[in-house]
Amino acid sequence: MTQPKIWNLDEVLRDNPLEDEPVKWVYLVEGQYCTINVVQAPSMNMPHVHKEHDETVYAIKGTGTFQLGDKTLPVKSGDVIFIPAGTIHTPITDSYVAALSIYSPHFDPKNPDREFAQK
Repeated sequence: MTQPKIWNLDEVLRDNPLEDEPVKWVYLVEGQYCTINVVQAPSMNMPHVHKEHDETVYAIKGTGTFQLGDKTLPVKSGDVIFIPAGTIHTPITDSYVAALSIYSPHFDPKNPDREFAQK
């Protein structure tokens, strides 16, 4: 059973700085019903889809736009984005972004349900 816990997102980012990685995932919970992680990137525009997972994203840092299916919408720190399974999506930014991501059902980081789409 997964144990209850509280995180401070500023501390998670401070303790897991983005270095030379193109994308950094820090998995906080791999629960029976969901997976929670923090993702960081120096910039991002990598459209992808999760065929079997809904994803909820909370924008921690950064601004730009977010491709959500056939729409591109403005997004800023503090916004929450819900992405149903099967929806192509990506943040579109040329600066640092950090987000909290919650997948449901459980997402296996070793065998991710993530297929990159053509740009």
